[in-house]
Amino acid sequence: MKDKCFVDSNIFIYALSIEDEIKRQAAIDLLQKRTKNYETFISIQIIKEVSNICLRKLNYSVNQVNRIIDLLSKHTVLNVSIDTVKKGLELYDTYSLSFYDSLIISSALESNCKVFFSEDMNHGESIAGLQIINPFQK
Repeated sequence: MKDKCFVDSNIFIYALSIEDEIKRQAAIDLLQKRTKNYETFISIQIIKEVSNICLRKLNYSVNQVNRIIDLLSKHTVLNVSIDTVKKGLELYDTYSLSFYDSLIISSALESNCKVFFSEDMNHGESIAGLQIINPFQK
């Protein structure tokens, strides 16, 4: 049985963007190679964030975003429940996270993920047993 990992929206956005080729390639490598060792989870919040950035900043068409959503939905997609929000509030208070980051961490913890891949948090930090890994950190 594989360990579980959670992938943050910024990883997908770098994979879809052409602005930073080094981060783009690192994100693609992570998604194609490193996550093969894990059962990969995302939340509906990740799909919303990626869709929004693709439409507003990356100028993708609605049809392109729909195809991206189809690709994202190949991962296990978690819905955000009231319990997820309440646990997120506890994390917000305990770890001084942003509200939306606390919801993502809450989703990862609810699904028993061991690893959280993200650029936005402190590489190597552990939040309630969830290991933060920044794949762009050297």
